Amino acid sequence: MIFVNKPVIYIRFEEIRYIEFQRVGERSMSTIKSFDLHVITKDATHQFTGIDREEYKCLLEFFEKKKLNVRKTEE
Repeated sequence: MIFVNKPVIYIRFEEIRYIEFQRVGERSMSTIKSFDLHVITKDATHQFTGIDREEYKCLLEFFEKKKLNVRKTEE
């Protein structure tokens, strides 16, 4: 997995313990236009905030296709 931002972060799928989506509940879907993504690895947590809501479904399908553990939490 590669996130192109400065600095560039490269995370191998094998290192990922789980992916956590935040602010994606039913209540949030209608009022908030973005969500947060946390990638928890064996050694660190990488936080990506303010991701456009339209990207959620594609990211979720991608992570599930790669058989990664995905969690959804409400703040």
